[in-house]
Amino acid sequence: MRMFEHMSRIGGRRLAPVFMTGLVLGVIIVNMGKSILLDETGLFSGEVLYRMKYITVDSNALFCFALRKRLLFFGTVAVLATTYMGLAVCFMAVIWCGMSAGVFLTVLLIRYGIKGLVLAVVCVFPQMFFYFFAFLLLFSWSERLCRAISCRNCDGQWREEITAKRMLRSFVGALVLTVLGCWMEGYVNPGLFLGYLKIF
Repeated sequence: MRMFEHMSRIGGRRLAPVFMTGLVLGVIIVNMGKSILLDETGLFSGEVLYRMKYITVDSNALFCFALRKRLLFFGTVAVLATTYMGLAVCFMAVIWCGMSAGVFLTVLLIRYGIKGLVLAVVCVFPQMFFYFFAFLLLFSWSERLCRAISCRNCDGQWREEITAKRMLRSFVGALVLTVLGCWMEGYVNPGLFLGYLKIF
């Protein structure tokens, strides 16, 4: 538990500015591309949401799809973290996540105001709680591993922070949280999302 808190705190402090940079870029992208992203058939348009009200979700298929996509992302970041490109890839992935969040939130806010923000929360609840900590641990693990590979003459404190046992525990923790997030996305979120859409 202390390892989890430590890795999350360190990862959050180092990666938060990177994520916020991506978030701001997402807001800018939406405002520059309003004519395309916010037309009648664009992202989260009324027509799209209306059609989504009446879809039937196959939870097993959705879980498998989410698991495949998340584990592909997880594996790519983890593998590239073992190379000298790992730190750059880690930061690029965080910027991409921030940019996606910025576009997502801005579009819904412009289209629907406060209702749009509530919809944004419902769209990602409760899986985002698990994904947030999973990716925080993964990015922190990736950053530390890459620094360990590229820094041969680390001081004692740094070597203590990157012991094999701690690294393994954080990696397994991130993997377990990712799978739990996929389960929530496949089996819990669809009912909440479609239920909210019916009163939206």
